[in-house]
Amino acid sequence: MNTGKKFDPTADRIEFNGVQYILRIEPYQVGNAIALCLHDETTGMREIVATVNMPHVPLGPNQVLIKDYGENTGMLAALEKAGVVARTGRTVKAGFVSVEVCELLPIVGLPLEEKTKK
Repeated sequence: MNTGKKFDPTADRIEFNGVQYILRIEPYQVGNAIALCLHDETTGMREIVATVNMPHVPLGPNQVLIKDYGENTGMLAALEKAGVVARTGRTVKAGFVSVEVCELLPIVGLPLEEKTKK
């Protein structure tokens, strides 16, 4: 669970598997879901998408589906540690795996609605 630590919007950095990334909050092109994307610090290129897009799954306006399997194993813990998301206790089936429905937490210094606008 969220320990109360706030994500630093001036740095917009998150550590995953020992590597620092720039975190970007972007809309998916299909549906209304929010994508959490990790970009390389040097090149700015997108390296990892931390979420999955399932347009048929009803989500709240600040909810995301976290991909915490395969190459993304440990992503949920990294996002929780950074104060970016909190678990809702709900999961949904995505093929052979279940994904966590999480609440996207407000980021200090920038209202959540500004980060999630399309």
